[in-house]
Amino acid sequence: DANDYELTDGRWFPYISYTPGWGGIFKIQAFGINASKSVAVTAGTTYLVVGRWDLDTTLDGTNYMSISVNDVASFGGTSWPFGIAATPTDFNVGGSSRTAPGIIEGLTIYRRPLFDGTYGIDVGNGDEINQIYNSGTGKDPTLVTGSWDVVFALPTNASTGALATGTGNAWSHPHASNLLYTSTINTGGFMMNGTASTDGWAALPGEWWTAGGSTGVVAAYQPIGATDLANSYVNKANPGTYDAAPGVAPTWDATNGWSYNGTTQYLTTGITPANGWSAITRFSNISGDSGALFGTYNYPLGGGFVIYPNVSSKVYYYNPGANAVAPNLTLGVLGVAGSVTYRNGVSDGTMGGSWPASLSSISLGSNTNQDGVRLQYLNGLIQATAFYNTTLTAPQVSAVTTAMQNLGTNDNVSALATAEKIFSGGYKVTSYGTNQGITRSFAATNGGDYVLRALGHSDGTCSPQVKITRADGTTEISHLDGTTTSTRTDPDVYIFTWESPAAESEQVQLINTASSGTCYWHQVEVLANLINNPSMETGAGDPWIPTGWTNTDFIVGDTETESIIKTSGNNSMKWNTTTQNKKLHQDVTVAVGDYINVGFSFYGDGSRGLFSVFTGNNFRPLEQHTTGVTYPGNSLAEWKLVKRVARQNLTPTTRFYVQNDLTASPTYLDDTYAFVLTPVSLTVTPASEANSLESTGLRVDGTDTLTQPITNLTATAGTIKFKFTPRHSFAVADLLGVTSPVIATLY
Repeated sequence: DANDYELTDGRWFPYISYTPGWGGIFKIQAFGINASKSVAVTAGTTYLVVGRWDLDTTLDGTNYMSISVNDVASFGGTSWPFGIAATPTDFNVGGSSRTAPGIIEGLTIYRRPLFDGTYGIDVGNGDEINQIYNSGTGKDPTLVTGSWDVVFALPTNASTGALATGTGNAWSHPHASNLLYTSTINTGGFMMNGTASTDGWAALPGEWWTAGGSTGVVAAYQPIGATDLANSYVNKANPGTYDAAPGVAPTWDATNGWSYNGTTQYLTTGITPANGWSAITRFSNISGDSGALFGTYNYPLGGGFVIYPNVSSKVYYYNPGANAVAPNLTLGVLGVAGSVTYRNGVSDGTMGGSWPASLSSISLGSNTNQDGVRLQYLNGLIQATAFYNTTLTAPQVSAVTTAMQNLGTNDNVSALATAEKIFSGGYKVTSYGTNQGITRSFAATNGGDYVLRALGHSDGTCSPQVKITRADGTTEISHLDGTTTSTRTDPDVYIFTWESPAAESEQVQLINTASSGTCYWHQVEVLANLINNPSMETGAGDPWIPTGWTNTDFIVGDTETESIIKTSGNNSMKWNTTTQNKKLHQDVTVAVGDYINVGFSFYGDGSRGLFSVFTGNNFRPLEQHTTGVTYPGNSLAEWKLVKRVARQNLTPTTRFYVQNDLTASPTYLDDTYAFVLTPVSLTVTPASEANSLESTGLRVDGTDTLTQPITNLTATAGTIKFKFTPRHSFAVADLLGVTSPVIATLY
């Protein structure tokens, strides 16, 4: 039989087929290209078939497609003739025209190519295909991956019988429930718009004053992007020390910074400079003559620390002597570093002079004379200013200048190039100073529990971090660090949980903690978490029990809070007990029939560890279980996230137990999560006479029945004749799930 029989089929979508002829060939194919694998198929034997493809980037350096059968892969397709349609399409399980003569068991579709130990996207699960194959015995894929990245799963674990149109048998990861998603235009955490600001991401200026390795900062003021006027006064390099204060307050807005009127307005700093210091300031809309961006000057002694952007059509610098350079500058960045002056990051000449014996403190938006009197008020805007007690080098001044110029913009943020992507979107951020990046807010509820998953990688210099802060953008709730060694095919995967302290607009910050390098961000999801106090941040008593959890077996000394060995946040739960099967639990409510994704972060003692148990008939994993189930835990002396998908079976309440294995001690429990998955509606096309017609007659298979009335039989006599063509031999038919299948029933 040389026909291609379809296991799956989708219009404008790669499909998987099987050709019995020529020794048996499995193929994944689309648009005339394919990858194929020859396998001698034995009827009644189960095979793991995995088709993978990437439209943008080759899987193995040459080919865009792969087909694996029982964990043995082949690759093919060195080019795409044209792109795959981005619009939604029907996807057929079992094919739409020539359905494969076999049983499809557990179809799962992912948003990325699974990792085979060498090729694919390694999201920290190890060799996913090998684990799912499980030496031929098979394993539910979501015991390896959880629901993350799954767009469709038909686990085929419901009650035996015909599938019906509607929900209840298939699910998808709840992508639309991502709290960082707004619409198909503002895709938020999926980063698919191509413009970060349209996707709701704003630039995080970070410690721009450290750009280029600049050190010795005394104060850094950044009114542009501040949350309010009071926040604009804060010395970001050292809040509470040398904060600016209003003499006569300028007006302010987040887009333009401080606006000075040229007659009365100025800010004080309390900073008295010394010989060899540096200063850099960004400004705009300069009007009039002789206004100082900042300054202090001793007129009797003849020296000071001042910059005027326009005096008689020249820029005047003092540190301590003068350097006057035409033309004037109405917007830009000016600076001094020791005796060298800088215009927009480029040297603008040098100064001489002797440092005066005394100076007043620096004013912003005016000059201050030796008696503390303000004069030479600025008419214009200031966006940022930094003072250093060191002499910055030319490269450092250039770097800080560039960083200042990027404040209030996403100029250092761009969409990922095609070859840099894992998914369909993503952004990269090139840093000019420490803790720069991008941020997006979401509405958190008071006491709300959340789980975050993000994917990103480094260029080898970027030191990535994902941080959750309160609405002020500075008060940290939790964070997780990435690595400089992460790559596109081996990215950092950040999964952690937290509980919101208030109803507020919390921030998700994607940061580079290094002062240079490029961070690549592929996706961020924030989902509501059914687990209360999921990160074990609060608790009480001896034994110490996390808030929201219930003690089942612990006695004094068995548990305590742990602040060193943890995955995220401030604490984890430490188990000291050496008595087997000590446990705690938490109840969650899930609608009957819903699928649910759960995860636990466990840390073992090197030989034994913790594991999770779900009790009663209420909760069932994807395998066909009907009672409480024990899931594998983690015995390694390192953190491991244990994931799986299960289904609420009978009543709406499920009890999650966590317990220890034998005499394991010490062991640790941290970030846990549970969330409901999105039901997918199936359209089931039942067999009919029209769609079962083949060349040898009517096809009757699976649970189908063909009923034919016979009118000439009597109660005592009659003759029955029929002809049928078996699809398989009788010995093989017995292997397909029904013992002694019935050919015909007469009644």
